[in-house]
Amino acid sequence: MNNYNVETSKVCGYEYTSVPIPDDPYFDGVNTQVFHLNGTQSVSYARIRYTAGYDYKRTERQRLVISKIFEKMKTADLGTVNSIVDKVFPQIKTNLSMIEIVSHIKSLLTYQIVDQTGFPFTHVGANIGIGDMVVPTTL
Repeated sequence: MNNYNVETSKVCGYEYTSVPIPDDPYFDGVNTQVFHLNGTQSVSYARIRYTAGYDYKRTERQRLVISKIFEKMKTADLGTVNSIVDKVFPQIKTNLSMIEIVSHIKSLLTYQIVDQTGFPFTHVGANIGIGDMVVPTTL
């Protein structure tokens, strides 16, 4: 993750801050650990590709980061949320106006993400010589 973080920090113009790896003989990167990440670290974590689970684990990490951002946003005051929308909105292409988006924020804060799963649920992997592919087995 720190390797991705070096690149992400550079591209985004932020100072690189490494994520310290616990000096714990039981920490193997698989067992549950809690880390508090800044923005570039979160993006770097979500971008990790070349580990066990490949793209499925990467998209799982992306969903986890989004759900953690959502949880944190729900505890922020409305002024902070509006400030985030003001900053992020120019980066989004949508047919919704800023007024429409802001009008949904209050109800959005009551939503709960209760599950997240990748698709296809049952699959086999295959290497076809030019890259890997996923073949759904339950369509």
